[in-house]
Amino acid sequence: AGVALHWNGAKWSASATGTSVALDAVWGSASNDVWMVGASGTVGHFDGTSWTATTLGSYELRSVYGTSKSDVWAVGDGFATWHFDGSSWSSRTAPIPGLRSIWARAMDDAWAVGDAGIVHWDGSAWTASPSGTTAPLYGVWGADATHVWAVGINGPTGETLLTWDGSAWTSQAGDGGAGGLLYAVSGSSGS
Repeated sequence: AGVALHWNGAKWSASATGTSVALDAVWGSASNDVWMVGASGTVGHFDGTSWTATTLGSYELRSVYGTSKSDVWAVGDGFATWHFDGSSWSSRTAPIPGLRSIWARAMDDAWAVGDAGIVHWDGSAWTASPSGTTAPLYGVWGADATHVWAVGINGPTGETLLTWDGSAWTSQAGDGGAGGLLYAVSGSSGS
């Protein structure tokens, strides 16, 4: 626990992170701006030379994502979400607890998913976004404002697959090939 691995183009090497807790997620905007989150509210930052770790609250942080060095989000257990504005972290309360994944397109457009549904950040507040499912959601990713995907477990065919078209969430049929378990989603375009 507490170790990050770095790929230098030829091999992986361990990098001490300044923490001994379990780490859950990593995101970076550049080689000198990498963030990690994990147990006990741990947040770490790599500045290109070394890691520094701090604690935000006491809940496990499960996901980190941003759009730039001055727009980084961290979410996890409890109702708190955290936002980094380039100089400090501030807490923003979500209307549901237990968030597992976050994706942001802009400072006024971020989505987070978790055990109790989907929330959207509009630049000033988080609001619940009805999705038509009660299944736990584990991953969210988007290509743009009208192509966002959320995935989870226990859908009609096993997996839960949802798409956002800019106005509503729609359930998509899976083929059961993932065994009912989808924990992450990512892509490169909306098609």
